[in-house]
Amino acid sequence: MRPKRILVLLLIGGVLLCASSVSAGKYNEAPMLAELVEQGKLPPVNVRLPEEPVVIEPLEKVGVYGGTWRNWNVVAGATWYVHSQFKYERMVRQKADLSFELEPDLADWWKVSDDNKTYTLHIREGLRWSDGHLFTTEDIDFYWNDIMNNEELRPPLGLRKLAGTLEVVDENTFKLHFEQPDGVFLLLNSLDLFPRIQWHYFPKHYLKQFHSKYTSAADLQAKMKEAGVELWPLLFNQKAAYMKNPELPQVSMFVAEQAPDETGYQVYVRNPYYYKVDTAGNQLPYIDRMEVREIRNMETALMEAIAGNIDYHIVGFRANHYPTLKQNEAKSPYSVDANPNAKGGEFSLFLNQTTTDPQLRKLFQDIRFRKAVSHAINRQEIVDTVFWGAAQARQCSPVKGDPLYSPEAETLYTEYDPGKANGFLDEIGLIKRDKEGHRLGLDGKSMSIIFDWSIIRGWNDAYQLITEYLEAVGLRVISRGLETGLYVDRGNSNEYQMHTSSMMPGIHSREYLLPSHFPSWGHLWNQWINTDGKEGEKPPADVLKIKGLYDKAEAAASPEEMIKLLREAGEIWQKNLYVIGVMGNDVRPQVVHDRMKNIRRGSDTGIGMYINPAAATHHPEQFYIDPNVPK
Repeated sequence: MRPKRILVLLLIGGVLLCASSVSAGKYNEAPMLAELVEQGKLPPVNVRLPEEPVVIEPLEKVGVYGGTWRNWNVVAGATWYVHSQFKYERMVRQKADLSFELEPDLADWWKVSDDNKTYTLHIREGLRWSDGHLFTTEDIDFYWNDIMNNEELRPPLGLRKLAGTLEVVDENTFKLHFEQPDGVFLLLNSLDLFPRIQWHYFPKHYLKQFHSKYTSAADLQAKMKEAGVELWPLLFNQKAAYMKNPELPQVSMFVAEQAPDETGYQVYVRNPYYYKVDTAGNQLPYIDRMEVREIRNMETALMEAIAGNIDYHIVGFRANHYPTLKQNEAKSPYSVDANPNAKGGEFSLFLNQTTTDPQLRKLFQDIRFRKAVSHAINRQEIVDTVFWGAAQARQCSPVKGDPLYSPEAETLYTEYDPGKANGFLDEIGLIKRDKEGHRLGLDGKSMSIIFDWSIIRGWNDAYQLITEYLEAVGLRVISRGLETGLYVDRGNSNEYQMHTSSMMPGIHSREYLLPSHFPSWGHLWNQWINTDGKEGEKPPADVLKIKGLYDKAEAAASPEEMIKLLREAGEIWQKNLYVIGVMGNDVRPQVVHDRMKNIRRGSDTGIGMYINPAAATHHPEQFYIDPNVPK
């Protein structure tokens, strides 16, 4: 039976998970859902909600139902940019202040054994997938045993196998038993945009029809033929793609109404079984739909925002767009905040040390070459001329306030000194030059570096300056601005030599310390690490040492021990200058249409945190659209 009152939870940075005066069964729902209930197409709201829903106190006021959130996507095909604004569900979630404190979410309670080897979690009773099926330990068992520990599905799913076993206690309770103490398991699972344990992405009742354990070979073959794939794991991965398969049940506030079309356009609709309510008993979210368009030209995006055609977006606009947005604020139906972007490597250079060019590979793997590139860059000039001074010239390293912050790392190798850069290049042996003054390679032949960057950011002047700085010390650079899809594709396939991207080094980012698939300073090393040596190339000793420390940190007995291990790994990473920072700690324009309400403003937005900034800190389920404010 339902309890008479919702349990008291926690105050989190202005949005309260709290005691509610909502009595059992006294819930309200969106008119669009009430119509479906009236037609007999949907159960009543009190049946759709779990026994104890999560209760959210709206930031400003209780909202009203309805409306379409007009959003946009800045990267071709990368719908996770949009999902980062509304999709943040975990068994146990991080508090909105991005601290190490955790609070209930899909699980309403949990406990950890004294030796940090056994975790017990209890799924909210009555929690349901978006199609109405109950979310139970049967889904957890399916994920743990049939997916994560199924060798045929790994590594295509990219899931990390943990040294532990699952014990199902009952329909809502399960235990994880680890061989070694792991005091930060739930903490780490709450941090990333893509958690290492994705048990809430794989509904068994739907996905088992694409799994060899549950479906006959003949049926699988027919489904594979229809999907255009030849292996059942590929079929499974295709159907489990929550960003692209609208048929896949989910637990998030919005679910895809359709797959993205050829232009990138996509519509999301409210999840009728979403497990949160406000303090007045209204099932969330307030907003009915979200419409997403793909805008690949930043000038177009700016014009669309100024025209009032974008309601809210937190990913795409950068510091250099702030002046234009601010200048048009008074005559346009939006307001813009210059919010802090807590990224220590917002603008960074990545030299792919596993590039296919053997000559560049040898140079890129030489720390003296990386130091030369770093000292050749006039960071302050870039900050002042391109970013209006609204950023910090710095090395790619954790920012102040992060547990891994180091003031020494912040300025390491950042001195603008072309003489020092030339000295390192001469020391390496790049002494001979062609008639144009460009340095010849170690083999005495002409040498050039292809510098790839994405045109969508609008930092063209900064990229031109980087090219000029490197040319000034004798390096021939071929600078290429690419459409974002091609830019990402080149990175994913190890085709780039040098490129620029952003990074958020620090405690909340798992992309820090180890090479990733993209952006990456060692693409093939990343493959080797992620496939246990089956693919790619074995990394050098220091990278392997960092990997060992990182693995220990992921199984640390306490956050304090984890921080100590990551600090040690960070010192090795910084010393090797694997990523060359240019600027960070910039501002991120937050553009909010006048009709959008309950959105956190100012310095406490948490923007820039890799762990899903909007969804983790804003509670977007309590956003609402004021119907009295015109578009």
